[in-house]
Amino acid sequence: MSTNTDTLDIINNASAAQGRETLVNADGDRMLACFLDLGELMLRAGAEVNRVEDTIRRIGHAYECRRVEIFTINNMISLTVITSDEKVYTQTRRVSVAAVDLEKVARANELSRQICKNPVPLDELRDRITDIAENTRHYGKRMRYIASIVSATAFTVFFGGNWIEALISGAVSIILVTCMLFSDRLKIRPIIAILVSAFVMTVCVQGVTYFIDAAAMDSIIMGNIMLLIPGLALTTSIRDVITGDTVAGLMGICDALLKAFAIAVGCVSAMLIFR
Repeated sequence: MSTNTDTLDIINNASAAQGRETLVNADGDRMLACFLDLGELMLRAGAEVNRVEDTIRRIGHAYECRRVEIFTINNMISLTVITSDEKVYTQTRRVSVAAVDLEKVARANELSRQICKNPVPLDELRDRITDIAENTRHYGKRMRYIASIVSATAFTVFFGGNWIEALISGAVSIILVTCMLFSDRLKIRPIIAILVSAFVMTVCVQGVTYFIDAAAMDSIIMGNIMLLIPGLALTTSIRDVITGDTVAGLMGICDALLKAFAIAVGCVSAMLIFR
């Protein structure tokens, strides 16, 4: 009985492997498109370069690809695979900037683990990637406003502000978030949006503190600036450098520094114009 069971297991495993090879060889370009869809989804959601490359590499081996060569930077993925019958497929995908969404990254990681254990047909893989891209839970505008008010208020107190300055900071953060949301709707470049938002925020703080003598401008501005600082992007870029993805890491660090420079320009410009 055990011999028959072992034989059936061997036959089933061989059939599964043959099925995966047939699947890969049937449409290599479509397979690469699915891999790149998943990689683009993760990169746009804020995943590290090393995570994106490792995920695609593992999925490629799960579909019986003999070699998977991938090169990823912040806005581009280049993928080449060699299938079991020595066919070579190459595709490159430019990735546009999007907001950080760690829920998508977590769901994409879970999907990759499932695929590595049990590869599915390409149509099903594409449908599951689309489901992650379109049906992942998002925080609404209300939650963004609440989080910004709480954060700005807390940072103002952290930087030595009193309760009046904390209340003003929470009110100014509403204007700041409104500027950012309006910029997103107009699809303005992130650096320009940050510069304009920092400028508007500083003008509002100057106007309020001009009429309220008990409020100091410094702690209020610092509390709201913390909402604009790209801390997560900078941390991710430093991690990319540490893990050996130097090009992607340096690009991310330069982008974060440019955004920090835009914040400084916006704040200083408002102070010089309306001093």
